[in-house]
Amino acid sequence: MFLITINVIAIKKEKKSFSKAMDNAEENINDYSIEILNLRKEMAETILQLQMEIEDLKESINCKSIKIEDLEEEKLIEDKNEEKLKERSEKKIEEKIEENKVEEKNNVKIDEVKQLIDKGMDLDQVAQHLQIGKGELLLIKELYLK
Repeated sequence: MFLITINVIAIKKEKKSFSKAMDNAEENINDYSIEILNLRKEMAETILQLQMEIEDLKESINCKSIKIEDLEEEKLIEDKNEEKLKERSEKKIEEKIEENKVEEKNNVKIDEVKQLIDKGMDLDQVAQHLQIGKGELLLIKELYLK
């Protein structure tokens, strides 16, 4: 019981000492302290605003860089598509040229076969003279020389 009473007395003294310290602090606050607190508050608000503006700028820069990257990617894709189209058109042109060459070569063969047959050569002689097979010669004769 003795301990309880001592503790209660100590708690009451502590409350009084805290109250006194608070009262002293309130009395000792002068205009300078209040002004310093106001300045600190303003500085904190200003810093917060600056940080928010910096974050906004970072976001806008990131958005712009993303847009630039997207544009660059689109440009690369367009360039690749153009290259593919050029390659395809070049291949088609080459194929046409090859077809024309083959056609011209075939026409020359057909003309030569016709001339030799008109001269009176038989099929074996024509095949030997043009260095082509007899089957090819018969095919040319049947398809083109009727």
